[in-house]
Amino acid sequence: MRNSDMPAMPLAEPELWADGCGNSKAIVEAHGLTKREYFSGLALQGLLASGPHDCDERGLAHDAVLFSDALLAELEKDAEK
Repeated sequence: MRNSDMPAMPLAEPELWADGCGNSKAIVEAHGLTKREYFSGLALQGLLASGPHDCDERGLAHDAVLFSDALLAELEKDAEK
């Protein structure tokens, strides 16, 4: 599995979940966002906070993913050293 596909905040162990009455419990495996999705969301947040933009929402989303991919590529370089 590629680093970008790994969970951003993995659970050490599966969590126990109880219904509203606390009666039934089940083990739920939830991996949440991938690192790529998480970093893209952070980049998009920064882009939106930086002020007015010339492009539409698709352009901003595209840029956020580009920033995320660039960060992940740099992290891969550091891991190979």
